[in-house]
Amino acid sequence: MTASRKLPAWFGPGLLCVGIATALAYAPTLQNGLTNWDDDGYILQNPWLGQSSWPAFQSMFVMPYKGNYHPLTMISFWTDHWISGGSVAWYHGVNLLLHLLNTALAAGLVWSLTRRAGIVLATAALFGLHPLHVESVAWVSERKDVLYTFFSLASLWLYSSQAARPETSHRGLGLIATFALFAAALLSKGVAVSIVPSLLLIDWVHRRRLDSPGLWLEKIPFFALAMVSGWITLQAQAGTGQLDGLSQWTAVERVALGCAAYVRYIGLTFFPTGLSAFHPYPERVEGALPLLYWTAPFVFVAVQALTLFCMRRLRWVAFGLAFFSVNIALLLQWIPVGGALIAERYTYLPSLGLFLAATAAVAHWLDVRPARQRLVGAGFVLICALLAATTFARSQVWHDSLSLWDDTLAQYPDVPVARLNRSLARYQQGQIAEALSDLDAALVAEPGYAKAYGHRGVMRFQAGNSEGALQDLEESLRIEPTLEGYLNRGAIRLAAGYPEQALEDCDLVLSADPNQPLAWANRGLALNELGRPGAAIADFDRALALAPTYLPAYLGRAEARLALGSNQTALKEADALLVHSPELPEALFLRARALKNLDQPGPACRAFSQAADAGSPMAQTAWEAHCAGR
Repeated sequence: MTASRKLPAWFGPGLLCVGIATALAYAPTLQNGLTNWDDDGYILQNPWLGQSSWPAFQSMFVMPYKGNYHPLTMISFWTDHWISGGSVAWYHGVNLLLHLLNTALAAGLVWSLTRRAGIVLATAALFGLHPLHVESVAWVSERKDVLYTFFSLASLWLYSSQAARPETSHRGLGLIATFALFAAALLSKGVAVSIVPSLLLIDWVHRRRLDSPGLWLEKIPFFALAMVSGWITLQAQAGTGQLDGLSQWTAVERVALGCAAYVRYIGLTFFPTGLSAFHPYPERVEGALPLLYWTAPFVFVAVQALTLFCMRRLRWVAFGLAFFSVNIALLLQWIPVGGALIAERYTYLPSLGLFLAATAAVAHWLDVRPARQRLVGAGFVLICALLAATTFARSQVWHDSLSLWDDTLAQYPDVPVARLNRSLARYQQGQIAEALSDLDAALVAEPGYAKAYGHRGVMRFQAGNSEGALQDLEESLRIEPTLEGYLNRGAIRLAAGYPEQALEDCDLVLSADPNQPLAWANRGLALNELGRPGAAIADFDRALALAPTYLPAYLGRAEARLALGSNQTALKEADALLVHSPELPEALFLRARALKNLDQPGPACRAFSQAADAGSPMAQTAWEAHCAGR
């Protein structure tokens, strides 16, 4: 293959067209909302969003979040929130912008490796338009994917440009900048450790001597930082139970599953059908893996043999295959993490290697058959159009939680986590019967699914089935005792009229974590029910110290003051609540009772009437009892 020193005149407009096509293919994401697939944790319940910068940044660099250590990703979310005020469209726009930048960086890296404009443009088009990347771009929580890839590609491009010109006098500064970008990639997502073997592959492409001591010495800081990052990542994931799947499979089965995932990723790259937000592990057949999975190691070995075969004559093809292998290797579930065998987002950076291998192979074929260039070019444009159309459609799948899990269940009807998440989406839309149906199906598919029991308990309570709710919560806690489970059971026990048992649950939660405002508030409400308002006030104070805007704690404290006869103080607290929520029926009812106790019948009756109009049935009853004849 003949390389060129300069880019042809058509390359710039061509790359611009790729960028425009990519932006159009992903345009639906800008109209999408958030999903209940981690977006609630990363955005809606993120404790750092809205905090002042320095304390928040300190916490982000010290504490893992949701089983990951990725402080730069969290800082990017904080920055989005600071700039946009929490605009969902802004989060999606930044993800899309990073994807467009990554497409340009991919082009830069491939140019530094091949100096073939056609290969560069084709690879960039595949990277930008491929529907396998929708999950990484359309899913707000996967900011870590597009961000770590941004720093990774920048690091690799810089290193490759330096390796292509070893005579440069600024190589030391270039290595420092490469290392800094590598560190930024690791701080965005720990899987960026795969940059280190990728640097060695770049050395090989540029024909640097791999037996040179200097080549290995310059990599020592990279290896050292990768080892530290790997240890931190494993500690963060182990702390959340994400590695619990290790015991479910034997070592030999894990090898077969890892190879099967490898083969599946290649298949989805070349034939992107059956895409889904969740791809479960296979079901055992008579206690064993299906036979098909045992063929995967042979295919895996065949791909490695093909890589070695291409090393002499098809250097760029060999690089692409090897780049895919080293970047996907840590994501092949050799150590099972979570409940999915494969995840489409894992291909985001590794797939660049397959795109390069495919385009380089076609370019080699066309070098000896130049008459076929127009035909191949027309075919490639058609392929890109099909990829763009699929990407456009997949982007709409991520519009909201309901559309996402409807799509997943169309592919895998018996996936418990998809049933659970769709039930939560239906519950939020008021479809309680449909939500309960999904949870029933989830428990049929996985009878020991503690979360499904827990959520069904909450929904049964909302549907008026207190006893059924408590039975579900008991079963959930029997399978998997969690603080959230005890907190929910305590709240339902309290609402169902069992304050003593609710108090026990609150005490259990607070003994494990005294910084739970809901537990303190529920404990105060239980004490109110048990006729201990003085002790309740102390608990409400603790709750409000932890969550200053938690309304039930304010209402409960005012109730306790009424019970103690501190009517004037209760009136002041009710008035303070009404400043912020003038139509709050509970606060209006509290105000009316305080006025009645203060022997102000006229204002009390007006307050009872206001509370009744606002929707308080108890206020209506009180008005009829004390004010109807006035």
